Amino acid sequence: MNKIRFFALSCAVAVAVSPASALEWTTMGAQAMGMGGAGVANIQGPEAVYWNPAALGRPSMNAYGLAVPVSVQVNVQGSVVAGAKDLQQCTNGSCNSTQVTNALNELRGGGLNADVGGGGSLKIGKFTAFLNGYVVAGAGAGNIDTVNVTPGTINNNQSNLIVRGARIAELGLGYGHELPWVPGLYLGGDVKAMRADVGYDRFYIVKNNGVGSNVVSSFNSSNNNASSGNLGVDAGALWDLDKTFNGVSWSPRLGVTGRNLNNPKFDNPSSAATDGVSGKFAINPTVRSGLSFAPFHWWRFAADADLTRNLTPLDGYADQEVGAGTEIDVFNRSWINIPIRAGIKHNMAQTSNGATFTAGSGVNLLHLIIDVSGEVGNQSIVIQNQGNTTRIPREVGGAVQLSFLFGGSEEKYRRVEGSDADIQPVTSDHARADMPSSDAARVRADADKAQQELNSQPSGN
Repeated sequence: MNKIRFFALSCAVAVAVSPASALEWTTMGAQAMGMGGAGVANIQGPEAVYWNPAALGRPSMNAYGLAVPVSVQVNVQGSVVAGAKDLQQCTNGSCNSTQVTNALNELRGGGLNADVGGGGSLKIGKFTAFLNGYVVAGAGAGNIDTVNVTPGTINNNQSNLIVRGARIAELGLGYGHELPWVPGLYLGGDVKAMRADVGYDRFYIVKNNGVGSNVVSSFNSSNNNASSGNLGVDAGALWDLDKTFNGVSWSPRLGVTGRNLNNPKFDNPSSAATDGVSGKFAINPTVRSGLSFAPFHWWRFAADADLTRNLTPLDGYADQEVGAGTEIDVFNRSWINIPIRAGIKHNMAQTSNGATFTAGSGVNLLHLIIDVSGEVGNQSIVIQNQGNTTRIPREVGGAVQLSFLFGGSEEKYRRVEGSDADIQPVTSDHARADMPSSDAARVRADADKAQQELNSQPSGN
């Protein structure tokens, strides 16, 4: 029951929310989450508009289609959650003054951080229209009441948590294109209209023993919530090395993406100003790099690393992730495929947090694709000491995605255009893109042989 109540509090905080400056990088979609959060150089199709808009210009089998991802991530830092639950436990008269003091001391560090993302992307050729939503929320230590600590006064204790975060909606258009003078180098960008509901409030632990409903109702107040709009700009670059250099094996790609590069700002609620939080709620730029390679057409590796140290709604908690993963296609057929994914990631800004393991799978049936994934940290954390001790993983998350993809063609299958296309062999220039090295070598050999035969024929009149 304690774990259920904790999850209810996490969801309530994530749905209600209030401010911070900046957003951590949301792991949007089941494929990326299953591969350790890596997607900048790996994700193709409609989801590329989020991970790297440059990939929208890359020829692929998924030139058209719709993707609808949803993801949730929750992590707990320090002992704040345990302190809040222990203090609530003491309101039934089961604690002495020492136990109450211990609960209050637990409130002095860490907190709860939640991140939810979801939306839909429609890709038509090199363009993708998208509507995405994000919720970031944090609950950390506020004021600590060290006066009302006796069994007779505990129900008047005014200790509280600061709950802050934002709900952000994005409606935009993305485009990617290959540079004509550098084969294999793609650039892309997104322009989006953004609307943010920013909230800020103090959650009184003893008074609000019912948790979830009280958090949500608190943010319905105009003093605790402010809505405003702005524009956002994202940009990305993707480099298919084997399209630029002949003979490169394993189809390596390098990518970099910057989100919210124009640093959009939104209004803070009046409750934040009253509490001394001045200025706007700013979404600072985040930049992430990535690489991927495929030893075989059915086996791919990918890795991402944040190049920026990203703030979160939880004071004192930053996020700068590095992660890697792999994907193996078990049934690699045109009408069915079952990918298996696994990965690992780590927050470099919180070195003591340990690693988070990820895994996922899915099923591809013709044009319909269903993917699921999950993640769990290798460390556990106490969320209650009074009564029964309760522990949970420090970090948990999950994602699900439904996609309908069709059209397009891989560059390795491109036909040579021109008036002599019926007799012209495929040149070695077309032995690129995602083609395995063995296939590429065979194509180049066949092309060279065919060209020699054409050169040896006498010219006709």
